[in-house]
Amino acid sequence: MILKQLLNGRQHSDFILIKDNLSISGLKVLKLFIEDNLTQGNNVLFFMYEHPSYEFNKEFLPYKNFTPYNCFDDPWNWLGDSEPNKFEKILESGLSNDENSVNVIVIDSLVYLLLQLDMYTFCHSYKELFESNSKANRNQIIAVLHTYSLQEDNVELRQFNCMAKSVITLERSAKENLNLIIAEHRKPSGKILKEEYSCWLDSKGNLSYETFNNQLKEEPVAETNPMELTTFKLSLEDREKESRSRVILPYVKTEEKPGRIIYVPDANDDWDDEDPDDDLDI
Repeated sequence: MILKQLLNGRQHSDFILIKDNLSISGLKVLKLFIEDNLTQGNNVLFFMYEHPSYEFNKEFLPYKNFTPYNCFDDPWNWLGDSEPNKFEKILESGLSNDENSVNVIVIDSLVYLLLQLDMYTFCHSYKELFESNSKANRNQIIAVLHTYSLQEDNVELRQFNCMAKSVITLERSAKENLNLIIAEHRKPSGKILKEEYSCWLDSKGNLSYETFNNQLKEEPVAETNPMELTTFKLSLEDREKESRSRVILPYVKTEEKPGRIIYVPDANDDWDDEDPDDDLDI
């Protein structure tokens, strides 16, 4: 399962983009990634642009490798109470450089991030972040994008789709009457892996999912009779078919038989009983 491999790190992806909809929030998937990364001992830096604090943060605060950043309150320092959390500055100083460490940058909303940060600055930070990747130290971005608040031809939306190595799309299937998770992962070789999952919220409000088998029943295709589409007679009657079968075509090899002469006597035939050789003087 691609989604499970992305969660447990077996399939590494530099940038995982989660595109949600109004039916189900991408924060549910984001929470799964935070849980798995904290369990693996990875350093999680959680940037909160859409909300100052989430209820599930209480579950993660006991982890020493979990660091939340409130980027919601006073982002432009209008109140002047404290220095606002700047994305690019935190990436310069807040990442762990320990050997065999993994830094996971989690963003709750790219739409709200772009209200505080221009696309050029984000791409510049993105480039510097992954240029420092090595076997001993890795960085990763996991972010939610509210596509329903953007137009399909939005420039930032197209750029994020190109930058992301993995895209997790949450959709509502009206035909099947369920929520779907579509996971796509681009491997370094260029091969695209894709799987679909049905998802739902359990009694505790946590996201559960299973592989979705989209096996559509094949509807019988009605055979079209060309005879019904024209006013011309395209078929042959039995008598015409029999006559056609008797015709010897030029390329058909026929059986050769010796020739015979058949003579039918006529009543007016002039029969001469004399031998014409008797007139010869020998």
